[in-house]
Formats: sequence, C-alpha cells, structure tokens
Amino acid sequence: MRRVSITFSAAALAAAFYLPSAVSAQAAHPQDAPTAEEIVAKNIDAKGGPARLKAIDSVRIMAAATVQGTLTPMVIELKRPNLRRQEVTINGQTIVQSFDGTNGWMLNPSVGEHPVQLPAPQSAAMKKDAEFDSPLLDYQSKGVKVDFVGKEDQDGRPSYHLKVTTPDGAARDYYLDAQTALEFRVDAAITRNGTSGTLSVAMSDYRDVGGVKMPFALKQSLNGQVVADLRVSTIELNVPLDPSLFRLGDGK
Repeated sequence: MRRVSITFSAAALAAAFYLPSAVSAQAAHPQDAPTAEEIVAKNIDAKGGPARLKAIDSVRIMAAATVQGTLTPMVIELKRPNLRRQEVTINGQTIVQSFDGTNGWMLNPSVGEHPVQLPAPQSAAMKKDAEFDSPLLDYQSKGVKVDFVGKEDQDGRPSYHLKVTTPDGAARDYYLDAQTALEFRVDAAITRNGTSGTLSVAMSDYRDVGGVKMPFALKQSLNGQVVADLRVSTIELNVPLDPSLFRLGDGK
C-alpha cells in the first residue's frame, strides 16, 4: 500500500457510535426478512442505545498498531462534533495529525519543528474521518441512504449486509453479525494515485465501556492484505478535551 496509512476513521475506531433520508424498498427480499430500518435499530440498541451514544461528548483511545511488523503506539482523541487528534510514535518520534473542525494539520519532527496545514484534499479526508458518530445513528436526518442488500455468510458467520451511502455519494458496505447486530467489517472502494482497490476495516473483541459496546481490535486490509492490526488497551469516555488541543495551527 504505497505509503502505509494507519489512520482509522472515528466511525471505525468508535464503531460503537464508530461509520439518511431514504431507506430502500425491500421488495427483493422475503416478506419475513427484516428491513434496513429494523436492522439499523437493532445495531444502535446493541451498541447501548441512542441516548447513551448521544451522551458521549469525547473519547480517548490508547492503542498500538502493528504495521509491517513494527509496533506503533497510538493515542486517538475525538470530540464532538468533528474534532480529532492522533499521535503515533514511530522509532521514538511522535507524529501528530489533527483536524480542528476546519483544517487538517500535521506535526512531524523529522520534517520540521512547526506544524503544517495539510492540502485541501487531505483536509477533506480528515474531516470525514473526524465525524464523531456512526452514519447509522439518526441516519434518517443525515441524508444517508441505507440499502439492505441481504443476509449473507461472510467471514464464516451469518450476516446482514447493508450498503450505506452518504450525501457526498461515498458508499460503504457494512456487515453486521446476524446474532449480535454489531458491525464486524466495513468495506469501501478507494482510488489513490490512479489505483483502485477495496479498503476493509474488521472489528472484533467488543467490550462494554460505560454501557456502550466498542471494539478493542481493528484490522485494516487493502485488497485482502492486512496493512495494519490495531489493538486497543483502554477507551475513556467524556474526558476533558480542550478544543485548543486540536488546533495545531495555533502552535498549541
């Protein structure tokens, strides 16, 4: 994967919140099959319910990702509505990326001692990654379209396959465990540097954090090949996070 990315979106990392106005008709499915709306409702309830999810204002995630055989400690901090900061330590140096609600920033000591504002395309990608809630939460009010593709066997388990399309036209395939209703994989088609592929994030080891189910293991793959394996050690909810923490452009 050219330069390996170890950025996991907020929706994926906090898949418990983690990644619409119209629900597609289910005429192609048996009459006793659940609708997209019913599956989404089960998913949100399985994560802890809408009230608990909406009561979360901030998240701090301590984790370590294995990338090309190298263990890289990470700290990810998220705050409503779309603030994100990620610190990754590689070879003793800490690289910081943040999104301050408007712009993306990076501080890389190997390049310079001052943070730099990222180009517009990268800032736009970071803005999407910084979205606090899963697109499935209150999807009817977000302009997100949810299609129930069908019940399938994926990764050796019965699953509900949902196609989730955000207002910008970006589509992702969500696979929910048919028994627990929790996501275990999200796939997205990507094109980078003229090359197309499928980026997948697999979620597992769900644990209870303050009454909310959150995954403690995430694996990122490109075209079926694992590029990053992330293990979460701790997740803290509603920690005090000053907005200045995300404004690298202020020199803070």
